[in-house]
Amino acid sequence: MSRIFVDLSKESGGMGDNITLIPTMRALKRKYPDKDLVVITKFHNIKIFSYCDYVDYIIPVDLFEEHWRIGANFIHEDMVFSLNTYFITHHNDHIVKTRIKEIAKINPENEPLEFELSIKDYDIPIIEEHKKQLLKLANGKPIVGINPGVTAYARMYPQAHWQKLANILRDNGYFVVSLGHDSDLHIDVDFDSMGKYAAHQIPKILDVFEAIFVISSGILQLASINQDIHIVLINAGQFPAKIFAPYRHGKLGYNITIIGHNCPVFDKCFKEHIAGHNAHIKQCQDFIEQWEKCAGREFPVEEVEIPSTYTSWVYCGKENNKFVCSNLDPELIFQAFKNKNSTTISVPSHGLSVFHGNTKNVVEDYSKWKDTIKSLKTESVIYVNIIDADTSNICEKMRCVNVLYPNHTLVVIGKKKDVLILKNCRYVHCVLPVELISKSLKLRYKDILLKI
Repeated sequence: MSRIFVDLSKESGGMGDNITLIPTMRALKRKYPDKDLVVITKFHNIKIFSYCDYVDYIIPVDLFEEHWRIGANFIHEDMVFSLNTYFITHHNDHIVKTRIKEIAKINPENEPLEFELSIKDYDIPIIEEHKKQLLKLANGKPIVGINPGVTAYARMYPQAHWQKLANILRDNGYFVVSLGHDSDLHIDVDFDSMGKYAAHQIPKILDVFEAIFVISSGILQLASINQDIHIVLINAGQFPAKIFAPYRHGKLGYNITIIGHNCPVFDKCFKEHIAGHNAHIKQCQDFIEQWEKCAGREFPVEEVEIPSTYTSWVYCGKENNKFVCSNLDPELIFQAFKNKNSTTISVPSHGLSVFHGNTKNVVEDYSKWKDTIKSLKTESVIYVNIIDADTSNICEKMRCVNVLYPNHTLVVIGKKKDVLILKNCRYVHCVLPVELISKSLKLRYKDILLKI
């Protein structure tokens, strides 16, 4: 059977970016139901796609000696789709529609645009236990979530404002739960769940929440998988909400309160972001072209650092480095939430001198913060070869491997007919069919190669 390959190997986006690709995977599978859908991506992106029922296999390019080369593993009947790393056209349309058009080459107007992730059998009791715990702790109070996320600074909401908003919610009888990654801002709330919930389980855990307060971050897209929870989007930064607010129940903006701002230079700020982004694209393209001309070979993405003189969406267009649009009044946000009324809030003319407050992994300089996040990536992988193995009780064998090596990432390589049974094994991070692999594995000194 021929296959569909979606090449995301040059896309380094985070969890939210991957979630916005789910409707594209669904559109491809709907159009080509008899073809295997294989996603080629970087290792840190595999988690979300492993819970997308439309993706049959995931190839993490990081695990091979060379980047995956188009044509190396394909037959003439295969189809290859790719995402342009430096796309900018989503500023003119919703990001989900743009990705369906750009990658799948399908008209998005007749496609469902909602997000979805599958829940495995082993997830259900874990989710129910989390929900039971929250309801017990809340003791009858309505539960609301906040996501004090760490992302591009201009899109963040300041720690002091998050704290004030949490206090207002608690004073009005709500049980406040913080949600997100452990490296996000930690706020004094009724229950801090930062880093305690698996990302793909959060949408179902939100069934017991009345609302969630978010910024433009991965948690916004993750929460949007839950079709009914009331979302309060604190929309700081240059991006108009209409290009990334979620589709739910077939419509854009279902049960969402959007808190905008009326900064007088919003249009100028947004246009400068696009202009700067386009200038950076041109700079990168020129750099790569010159490098390949001098080196006589294809640009090695992982080996050479592309110079960056422009970092998009970081600085305020009105008062440089002051983030005026993040200075939205928590009391007005609470009132908009109570009234379920999207609104535009006036912002003070002065910015915020202290922006994010204390948190574990963030420093003031944005480029250093990116380097900090990169340094957190695991360097330890266990490759388990089951090509010639007896696959009875294979998941139990993988559990044993996980017990012996709890801090390693478990990658299983086997025959296509055998690896399917491991897609529902909770101990396995990635399953690779040997039929799709022709490159040698990238082994590092901390890695382990096992044969079963």
